[in-house]
Amino acid sequence: MESQPDAVSPNSAATPDGAAGSGGSSGPSSRLPELVLVVSGAGATDGEFYIQPNLSIGRNPSNTVVLEQSGIERIHAVVRRDGQGGLMLATMEGADPPQVSGVKQTVIPLRSGVEFTL
Repeated sequence: MESQPDAVSPNSAATPDGAAGSGGSSGPSSRLPELVLVVSGAGATDGEFYIQPNLSIGRNPSNTVVLEQSGIERIHAVVRRDGQGGLMLATMEGADPPQVSGVKQTVIPLRSGVEFTL
């Protein structure tokens, strides 16, 4: 049986008390955009995670978001500051870049509504 790729979508935080969804990490810094990473798909532990610098995605259990799917590296991508007050997802060297609208991108600016697939 073929598995679907994991879909990951940053969305604006929607909870009135700022609490993260199941599996989430601590709340976002007040100086950064409040974005939530929504993870779903085969080989993924579904959940919501506040996007903040150093959030990591990969197969290693020490990552913030663990994806157990072929083609995902031990540490696949990490959230970094973009130098302009925002955040970006940076693909680690050697990892297959995520796709946004079918186009592979090694760096993805993160803002509400952006969807990417690993």
